[in-house]
Amino acid sequence: MKNSLSSVLFFVSLMLLIQCGERKQRDVRKLNWYEISTEARNKTVHVLVPVRELAFWTQKLNLDADSAKSRISLSVRLTGLEEQPLRDSLEMGTRASLVVLRGAELDLALNRAWLFGPFDKLLPISKSINTSSGEFRFSETVNSRGYAVPLAAADSLKPAFFGIPAEAEAKAAALFVLEKAMEVDKLGM
Repeated sequence: MKNSLSSVLFFVSLMLLIQCGERKQRDVRKLNWYEISTEARNKTVHVLVPVRELAFWTQKLNLDADSAKSRISLSVRLTGLEEQPLRDSLEMGTRASLVVLRGAELDLALNRAWLFGPFDKLLPISKSINTSSGEFRFSETVNSRGYAVPLAAADSLKPAFFGIPAEAEAKAAALFVLEKAMEVDKLGM
């Protein structure tokens, strides 16, 4: 009896120690941009994109030369997936930071609450662009409602809507990457 009680107490103490040691992700919707940038420090942003667009997005999201990104030691890792595995990963609660969605996939993700948001107004660039315009909000007649933001795509592709999965590990870092990519889009680079 005494042995089992001490075993249980040891187990409970160990679990408490583990829980205290894990740093919980703060709700980025309650943070200002400075806090989001600080939260993004030393993170890796894992991005899921359609496999046929992997080369394009690798180049477009290569923010390594960006001094702001290098200051906070942020890295971007892209993975190309076919349409069905991309949808399956969202359904299974992917820990990836960003995912590219368009049309029916975006509609499905919104209806099933697979995306974090709305977050479009958290981005400082939203003050200088019209984030309520149809061009910004709609992907193939599906209103992103602030749960996904568009980035210009290759000439042959429609704009890609980037969403942050509800279970994403690095939401603040994902917001930082989106902000920098949208700045580049706005400047026409």
